[in-house]
Amino acid sequence: MCEKFEAVYEMVSLFGKRADFLKMVRQGKLDKSNPIVRKGLKAREQLVQEHMKLVYKVTNQRAFYTCTYDELVQAGVLGLLRAIESFNPRLGFKFSTHAVSIIRFEVSTASKGERVIKIPSTLLSQITRLKKKVSSNSKLAIATAAKEMGLDDTQIGRVLLHWDEPASLDTMSFDPSSSELDFVGAA
Repeated sequence: MCEKFEAVYEMVSLFGKRADFLKMVRQGKLDKSNPIVRKGLKAREQLVQEHMKLVYKVTNQRAFYTCTYDELVQAGVLGLLRAIESFNPRLGFKFSTHAVSIIRFEVSTASKGERVIKIPSTLLSQITRLKKKVSSNSKLAIATAAKEMGLDDTQIGRVLLHWDEPASLDTMSFDPSSSELDFVGAA
């Protein structure tokens, strides 16, 4: 088991920081021909499967009011991935000690109904101020209110991009007259 953690640690260390590793994964620029990366990805997948009981244990301890059990498990798995990628086996701590706190944080964040999609706090405060300004004066357009707040065009674009709360694909209504490819391509 320790060699699996070592393999993941080496893979993430190739990129310097975990954030750089995640950036490469998101952009699809991860060189899977590199034997260290290939071994690390395989080890990471095996570790997730082996430690799912931790996720279920933490999830079963939480009361979930704002989301379903499956959503809490999903948040727990994201926490487990974060724990696996940030664990340093050379420090001598047990993995479960390290992972439980990270999984608990992710699950509690999800159970409180807080945003799973991370938005910078400055942008979130701009959205909140703008929503208050528009709701207090219903005749005021969003763009006009943003200009009055001193936002430039790029800032207005960023605010409008994150204006609406994200919707779950489970709750979205699907128009049967459009093709499935149109639905996926619109995102």
